[in-house]
Amino acid sequence: MSVNVLVQGGLGNQLFQVAWAYYLKDKLKFDVNLNVHLFYQQRQHSSVSFFSLLGELETIPISEERILTFNDDLLSKIIRFSLRKMKINHVPNILIYDYDALSSLDDCLKIPMPNYHYGYFQFPDAALYSSDFLRVSIANKHGNLMGDIGNNISDHVGIHIRRGDFVTSSSKLHVASDIEYISNAIEKFPGRRFMVFSDDIDWCKKHLPKISSIDYFSGKSAIEDFIGLMCCQDYILSGSTFSWWAAILNGNKSTKVIIPNSDAQFMSEQSNKKIGWNYERV
Repeated sequence: MSVNVLVQGGLGNQLFQVAWAYYLKDKLKFDVNLNVHLFYQQRQHSSVSFFSLLGELETIPISEERILTFNDDLLSKIIRFSLRKMKINHVPNILIYDYDALSSLDDCLKIPMPNYHYGYFQFPDAALYSSDFLRVSIANKHGNLMGDIGNNISDHVGIHIRRGDFVTSSSKLHVASDIEYISNAIEKFPGRRFMVFSDDIDWCKKHLPKISSIDYFSGKSAIEDFIGLMCCQDYILSGSTFSWWAAILNGNKSTKVIIPNSDAQFMSEQSNKKIGWNYERV
């Protein structure tokens, strides 16, 4: 039986889906495909793709097969909406549907493995298991860029400020970082230099403290921003998967991380303890 992990969402969510597929394939020895059909249909978040970050994945086969209920047409949307309203996250032998990003790895592994896995799968276990694989893939594709950026900011504290859809979202998992949080987090790093990464740099320049130790990253793409964040030494994270993954893939075992109060599973106390990094909530 082939397991199909469907790719959708922004880069951080895609990395969780790739990590889940890798975990199922490499650790649990399932026959796994990454299905990108819905991703290409939806074109969310400026269509930033994990391919642009990782390159071609020889380890995990890629499929563009059209799958009923996992398209961007009206019928498929109605079916998925109905499953969410009825809080159905599992259809025996067919589907695991992690629609709310609240399923746990243990919950998913207790279910006889269905054909289709659709959702977020924000499991730190899978992220940690796949981190070396992902880190090597990024280095193989972007090694020169990592070297160039790292030479300039490898001692910086990376600040990620997610605006965009977080500002307007009604989800309790999407909370834009406010100035009080950023200012309090900066105070945790006396004498350090900071590099700000954001999808709204103009807003950051207008509202962040006017201190000489804050610089602003001028990446040409979301991929450059991600690699820049990876190259920092320590982190002030937003509630987004984008900056969380950059910190995870940094690979520095002494990294200090400031995180906001968040209901997201990947930022829970249990997740932070599994990761084992030096973290503090502000």
